[in-house]
Amino acid sequence: MKKNCQELIDKYFMKQGIWWLLGISLLVRLLFAFRWHEIWWDSGVYLGMGKWLWSLGSAGLWEDIRPVLWPVVLGFFWKLSISPVLAARAIMLVLSIGCMWLVFKICKKMSDERTALLATGLFGFSQIFFFLGFHEYTEIPSLFFVLLSVLLFLNESLFWAGLSLGLATLTRFPSGIFGIALLCMLCWQNSWKHIWQQCCKLGAGFGVVVAPFLVWSTWMYSNPLHSFIEGQRVIGKVLGCTVLHARPWYAYFQLLWFEHWVYAFAVIGFTLFLVKPSRTRMVVVLCTLFPLAYYSLLPCRDYRYLLSFLPFVTLLACEGVQWFFNKSWCCKKAWLWHVVCFVLLGVAVFHAITFYQGEYVAKDDISEAYLQFFANVDASGEVWIANPVMAVYSDLLLHKVYYPVYDGTIAKSFHEYLVQHTNNIEYVALDNCGGGIICADADMHCAQELNDTRAFLSEHFVPVLNASRRRCWHLIFRNNAYQ
Repeated sequence: MKKNCQELIDKYFMKQGIWWLLGISLLVRLLFAFRWHEIWWDSGVYLGMGKWLWSLGSAGLWEDIRPVLWPVVLGFFWKLSISPVLAARAIMLVLSIGCMWLVFKICKKMSDERTALLATGLFGFSQIFFFLGFHEYTEIPSLFFVLLSVLLFLNESLFWAGLSLGLATLTRFPSGIFGIALLCMLCWQNSWKHIWQQCCKLGAGFGVVVAPFLVWSTWMYSNPLHSFIEGQRVIGKVLGCTVLHARPWYAYFQLLWFEHWVYAFAVIGFTLFLVKPSRTRMVVVLCTLFPLAYYSLLPCRDYRYLLSFLPFVTLLACEGVQWFFNKSWCCKKAWLWHVVCFVLLGVAVFHAITFYQGEYVAKDDISEAYLQFFANVDASGEVWIANPVMAVYSDLLLHKVYYPVYDGTIAKSFHEYLVQHTNNIEYVALDNCGGGIICADADMHCAQELNDTRAFLSEHFVPVLNASRRRCWHLIFRNNAYQ
């Protein structure tokens, strides 16, 4: 009887378990997908860049430090008159399920099917992965291509692995760090005779995607690496990272514990690699250590960056759980493994939904009125904004007050431009809620220039929107010379 029950569990849970997991994950995500979700800063930038690219610079906005693949995709839907926001969230849903499936396939190569199911479920309902699935950020699209690249690499499809990694890099520049991990793996497992050949295959696939971008960057900025260099420079100056949400160098270890206590078992998984290394384990370990070191050394240690290497930590943790279970007294009771899995997954689902509910921001009518002000406005003069989310709702060409990092120098530059080119400017939209024009406490020059700018606008322009709530104020000025 026990044998028949075990066979039944193996048949329907082990063999069909991945489809149950993916189906449940899809269903849970659909329950939240149709709620109103706030559009974040970077989402506004990518959507604005997509409009700029597909309109050849006559709409939207442009930031030279951003990768181009995600804006190209979003702009394509805008060009087809399909809401890029809705399109992005549909894509996020599909790619989220795709990431889970890829984690399952990679884990099966490293361990067995039951460990792969546990890893897929834990990762699929990790807090940050679940939450970002409702926003138009690049973390999930780039992670999908990274995981696909790793799977193709393990299957010896080096050219296609390089191509997928190239797509990941053009979606999110730091994803290129995984290329170093794969190259190290090639050097570790091969004789020198074959290293060159295999590196060329991997590099050829990567180059097919990245080389056109480097040529375009050379044409645009006279430097093929301009966006990479400027992006690295700017990220160390972002006030939101370095001051408002500053974290210590060990932040990602804290965040892993915050995600789920089961990640402590990754230490066992890493030890197993040291004791009994294998090709797949080596890839997983390298894909954990390289991005972990990179993001830990960055001045900006954002929670969402954890997602870049979270699936690989999950694989190590689940292998650690399996080893611990097999070495314990209960290993002879096979049904207990299923109980352990259900408990761990239940905790993960609870954490994911609780985190989502805690971070969810309700619709703010004042903020939305400000952000959507230019939705049905025609402008023949320049429109300057302090929040790129305005680009989501408007097809005007928008100029950025805040770019690249708002400080005393940028504040002075805009103030001088405003004074000297008043006749060219039709609208100026400023707010202190999005974070675009917040000055550092020590930068008194910045605060003074911002006050001078507001005073000049109040004297020479007409306020067409003036609203505030708590600490947030929103102002839009119009030049009455434009009728």
